[in-house]
Amino acid sequence: MIWAIVLAVALGVAVRDRRLRRALEEARRAGNDLRLAIDTIPTIVWTTAPDGAVTFMNRAWRDFTGLSLKDVSRGRWIETLHPDEAEWVQATRDAAVAAGTGYELDARLRSADGSYRWVLRRAVPLRNERGEIVQWYGTGTDIDALKGTEAKLRESETYLAEAQRLSRTGSFGWDLSRATLHWSDETFRIFEYDPRSLVPTIDHVLRRVHPADVAAVQQAIDRATHEKGDWNLDHRLLMPDGRVKHVHVVARVAQERAGLAFVGAVMDVTATKRAQRAIRRARERALTARFTAALDERTRLAREIHDTLLQGFTGVALQLTAVSRRSTDVTTVAALNEVVGVAQHALDEARQAVWDLREPAVAADSFTTLLRQLAESATAGTGLVLQFEARGVERPIGSKLRMVATRVLQECIVNTIKHADARSIRVRAVFSARGFGLRISDDGRGFAVDPTFLGYAGHWGLLGMSERAAEAGGGLTVRSAPGVGTRVSLRLPVRARPAALPA
Repeated sequence: MIWAIVLAVALGVAVRDRRLRRALEEARRAGNDLRLAIDTIPTIVWTTAPDGAVTFMNRAWRDFTGLSLKDVSRGRWIETLHPDEAEWVQATRDAAVAAGTGYELDARLRSADGSYRWVLRRAVPLRNERGEIVQWYGTGTDIDALKGTEAKLRESETYLAEAQRLSRTGSFGWDLSRATLHWSDETFRIFEYDPRSLVPTIDHVLRRVHPADVAAVQQAIDRATHEKGDWNLDHRLLMPDGRVKHVHVVARVAQERAGLAFVGAVMDVTATKRAQRAIRRARERALTARFTAALDERTRLAREIHDTLLQGFTGVALQLTAVSRRSTDVTTVAALNEVVGVAQHALDEARQAVWDLREPAVAADSFTTLLRQLAESATAGTGLVLQFEARGVERPIGSKLRMVATRVLQECIVNTIKHADARSIRVRAVFSARGFGLRISDDGRGFAVDPTFLGYAGHWGLLGMSERAAEAGGGLTVRSAPGVGTRVSLRLPVRARPAALPA
């Protein structure tokens, strides 16, 4: 009986030993499989003791650095850190080990060929049931290609931002489906908002738009969103401190699966506008000076001829007439009367020449060509787009009517250049059976019309034009309003009574 019990116990022990050995063998195989897997995966893996001492580096790490496990155990892994980052990496690692918290950092690691590549390091602690750290596990991922891409992207973004700053051109994206607006840094600078504290919206855009341009901008936005088309718009911004900026906005439709979006650019063209305005003013001053100088010289010549040659010639004619009246010889009287007639004819032609001196000296084969040349000359170099149109059959027009029409045309163009801030000007000359009409219209800022033409702070141009038209038997009307441009219409009778020439 006792022997039976002993035999049973021995058999049980043997079975238990075999099971234990089998379990140990399976554990060793599993450990070897795990070690093989860790050595095979294309990712750096390491382990350290609770105090941070390296206990294992997998094959990927050894192949990458060219160091052996013996080198690692001697602490030579520190040699693989980039000199510029070695101190920082060790300090970060030591602080994490001391605090018992995981860490993650990007740093360069020296490869076996001596070059450095960016590696993302991550490490976490393993704790037992009592919360004590028993081991650290870490991985390293080669992110050198990603870093290179990021560096190129940052470089490209830097160049783009600098180019936008230098050209004063910002970019934007507007996603209508999400009602989101994205601005570049330069766009924030143009609108003078702080990108750190603002998510831009269309309302922020409208807040900066000049009050006189709000309606036009809103119409452009509504039209673009309704028609789903590109847009090209010039308008002004009014800054909080009262400064006015001029911007040019272009955008195109960027169809997206989620809905409609726009991609565009906003350019600060304030400096360009100021330069154009300065050029227009300089052009206006030059035109005014040129017209004034020419007119003064022609007037001086006309006065000199009138006061010297004509007066003297008139005196001679009067004396010849007196001699003829005293003479009793029929032949002599006839001869003297003939001479007086020739003299009177010469005086009439001289007076007409004096009058003609007061007209602009522009070579033209017709009155329509004269008006076109005057308009082209006056607008050249100003940036104004000129549209000239002639209707009807041209009829002969007296010198006085020509002078009135040319003076009105010149005055209107100068006023447009000086005051209207217009983009284009249109001139229409119309010949009809009832007379001649001249219409000059622009797309400028316009103004409130005073029916008497007196309320313009000392500027008498409109009044002068109106008086010239009335003296010639015609009329002048002006239509304008703030924001809608200006139209000046001149009406002249073709068969006007010629003005009395001075004696």
